[in-house]
Amino acid sequence: MLFDEYWVDAVQLVQANVDSALRAGAQVITKTDVIGLSMSPGRGSPSRGVRLRRSDGHEETVRGSVVINAAGPWAGRVAGLAGAEVPLRLQKGSHLVYKNIPTALGVTPVRIGLLLEAVDRERYVFILPGQGKMLVGPTDIPEKDGPDHLKTTAEEIRSLLGSCRRYFPSFPDQYDATTVGARPLLGQKGPEKLLSRGFA
Repeated sequence: MLFDEYWVDAVQLVQANVDSALRAGAQVITKTDVIGLSMSPGRGSPSRGVRLRRSDGHEETVRGSVVINAAGPWAGRVAGLAGAEVPLRLQKGSHLVYKNIPTALGVTPVRIGLLLEAVDRERYVFILPGQGKMLVGPTDIPEKDGPDHLKTTAEEIRSLLGSCRRYFPSFPDQYDATTVGARPLLGQKGPEKLLSRGFA
């Protein structure tokens, strides 16, 4: 199967990492907001502690030899607590999820990944089968409001279905679910499809 990375279950991946950390002796705290960073004395010194607020309102500071900001689309917000700046350009991406691979493509069910030019002719849409399901997407839209309350919009759904129907006029519109996330890209200029997905 092509593009199998699209079928990584993000929740299970995070849980596997948490379980591994616990086995190695880590303390794991969930349902907790980072509200501040404790800085070591001296210009440019690293953070040595994190101020937390738990879901019940209790606040505490945890300390370590170093603090790693691995907050994904929230990385800029966390960096700001230390007076630092991580310029991010968030791109919202939605997928349609079909629980059964439809046969309405005019041929047999899709068994390999397909790459289609999107209806706007500016980007591409994947049709990805795997694990008895099929993903269609993603969209790629600048996200200005942050990653906290993302939703797939009716416009995104129309765009994804319209892109598929350019090639498969009878492509089914009865999808089972949608997924949505925000990809944190380093702040860059230029069209979204040309932006580097690399790390720095």
